[in-house]
Amino acid sequence: MEGVKISEKSKTVKRLDFLVDGESAADSRRHAVAQIRKTVRVQGFRQGKAPESLIEKDFAEDIKTAQERYLLSKKIYQAFEENKINPVAAPRLTEFKWDGDKPLEFSVEVEIIPAFEVTGYKKITIQEPSTSISDSEAEKALQNLREKAFSLEKTELTKPEKGRFIKYDMEVIHDGKQQKTMSKKNLTAELAEERIFPPLWPDILKLKKGEAGEISFTADKDFKPAEFAGKKITYRILITEIFEKKTAGTGRQLCFNFRHEKPGPAKRFAKKTHGHGKRSGKTQKRQRADIRGASEKK
Repeated sequence: MEGVKISEKSKTVKRLDFLVDGESAADSRRHAVAQIRKTVRVQGFRQGKAPESLIEKDFAEDIKTAQERYLLSKKIYQAFEENKINPVAAPRLTEFKWDGDKPLEFSVEVEIIPAFEVTGYKKITIQEPSTSISDSEAEKALQNLREKAFSLEKTELTKPEKGRFIKYDMEVIHDGKQQKTMSKKNLTAELAEERIFPPLWPDILKLKKGEAGEISFTADKDFKPAEFAGKKITYRILITEIFEKKTAGTGRQLCFNFRHEKPGPAKRFAKKTHGHGKRSGKTQKRQRADIRGASEKK
């Protein structure tokens, strides 16, 4: 009669002994023969069309191996589920007995998490940290939110100024040839020393809107692509727009930028947001989308 006997070798290892009845043995053989028949090639027959009798004759050992795999995968994990066994590693086959071409029984050993009882934790005291936020912290958080929720507005300026944003096209030239993979259009950059590619600062402030200007330099050893390291490079830059940075207000518009359904007082919103600490990925994407027409930020 088919079944499984479970014994404990140690606190961390269980042994499972399986008996295989005639029905399961026949089922495993049918499955194994069908599986091998689909994959092997027999001379004189199309793949998958050889007679089962021929498969059983020529591939007896392969059929046995396939039967073992089928029974192990089906019976072991069924026993785990029915007996609430939680293994920490794959079971190890220790024995598989056959009677000719009929599987009789097999045994596996499996490592488990030992049973244990946690005690004494109910007497542990924990001091709850204070979550109150002062008005000064709320004001600081509110200002931080306003800075992050900025938008860009076009200006009539013709020369770039520090602190502004520019939209520009850039050609990279070496030995008189444009490097197409490095050249870009519709870029956006903030005119701040820490934001601009160092070799372009402060010369980029000398350019004019609508007029292409060139800035040349010798690429350092860390320049990418590496093939241009140590060589003279020219950046031809055409500024197409100059923007002014507009920070959000402290009322409904700020709350709307962060998709707060019930705005309420801005300070209360700032306290709530400051308490959470981090913005969600969706909020960051919405803020970046506020940079109208921008495709890249230097």
